[in-house]
Amino acid sequence: RSGQSQRGQTYSVLLRWNFGYDCGSFDRESYQSHRQNGSNGDQAAKYGRNTELKSITLGTPKVAFSAALYETGSGDTGPFNTATPLKYKKVFSNIGSNYSPATGIFTATVKGMYFFRFSMFNNLLSTPNSVVRLMKNSDPVVTVWDVSGSDANDMGSNAAAFLLEVGDTVYVELVANRQIYDDGANYNTFTGFLLFTL
Repeated sequence: RSGQSQRGQTYSVLLRWNFGYDCGSFDRESYQSHRQNGSNGDQAAKYGRNTELKSITLGTPKVAFSAALYETGSGDTGPFNTATPLKYKKVFSNIGSNYSPATGIFTATVKGMYFFRFSMFNNLLSTPNSVVRLMKNSDPVVTVWDVSGSDANDMGSNAAAFLLEVGDTVYVELVANRQIYDDGANYNTFTGFLLFTL
């Protein structure tokens, strides 16, 4: 083949090795089509590279969500006798639909590294009594708490990045006998997104 065709084939092979995509259709069909239309080999190779990169970009899973605790209204959540997943009802975004506002649970549908962040506003009593924690399946990951002092208007947040397998769940849990406050200012939030697949 010509040097131009060989360059196109080289890009195809490299992309197959690195990304697992079969880009062979470019070398046979796209290249031939461009030759028939009078395009030179360099134009065909450029077209093929753009097509291959677009295929890789479009094939990457897109997962991201962000939500606040209350859709409307204000008041305390808790206390409950047992640890309880918080249901963040006001959804700002939910790309991929992996987060369920009905349960407050995020479920991974692709293996990869994920990042999660959550914030907490304590209850408005003279003695704070607020503890929430990020959970992976049934295991605590990181915690935010405020259970001492006289300041009734404290906030805190925490975050973590970790590996999830398909089917793993992530949620924020209100610890038993604790409570938090929220209103239209959306103090309590839960956010997560996929960093990259594995």
